[in-house]
Amino acid sequence: MKPASLVLVVLALAAAPRASGDPSDKKATAAAEASGRAHFQRGQKLSARGDYEAAYREFAAGYALTERPLFLFNMAEAARAAGDPARARDNYQAFLRADPSSAVAATARDRLAELDRTSPVAPPAITTPPPSRDPIPLLPPSATQPSPVETRPVAVDAPPASRPIYKKWPFWAVVAGGVIAGGAIVSATTRETPACGGGCTQLNFR
Repeated sequence: MKPASLVLVVLALAAAPRASGDPSDKKATAAAEASGRAHFQRGQKLSARGDYEAAYREFAAGYALTERPLFLFNMAEAARAAGDPARARDNYQAFLRADPSSAVAATARDRLAELDRTSPVAPPAITTPPPSRDPIPLLPPSATQPSPVETRPVAVDAPPASRPIYKKWPFWAVVAGGVIAGGAIVSATTRETPACGGGCTQLNFR
C-alpha cells in the first residue's frame, strides 16, 4: 500500500479538556491529551516512512489515553496499509460504532466494502464430531472357537483275495514233477526185452 493512499485524520487535540469539577481531573485530562497528541505525531511520521506496524502501535497508545474515535480510524488505516485486513476491518467497525456521523464515516464504510471484496471473511469451519468409540460387543464363546475340521473316513484297502491254487507256480511245479515221475515209471514197466539180443537196436514205434 502506497503512503499516498493512507488517509490520516488530524486529531483536534487542542480542544478544551473535558469539563470536570475536580482540578486534579483537569490536570490528568490535560496530561493525557498532551501524551495523545505526541503519540499521534509520532504515528503520523512513521506512516509517512512506511512503518505502518509502528504507526499502528502509536495510534493505539493515543487511543488508550484519550479514547478519541479518530484514533480508531487511523489505526484501521495503518493496519490496512500493513496488509492486515482482519485488524483493519475490526478498527473501521469500532470507529463507526463510536462515531457514525463523523466526516470520515463514509470513507470508513468504503474501506469496509473494499475489504469485503478483496479479503472476504472466511465462513467458520464446520467440524464433524469424531466417530463414537463404542466398545466392541463380546462374541459368544461358540463364535470364538475354531470350527471343527470336517473329517472323512479313510478308505482302507482290502487285503488282496487269495488266488486259486492252480494259479500259483508251486502247484504247477508239483504237477510237472508228478508227470515226469509217472512217465518214468510207465517207461520202466513197459520196456520189452530186445528180440535180437544185445547186438541190435530196438526201434520204438509208439
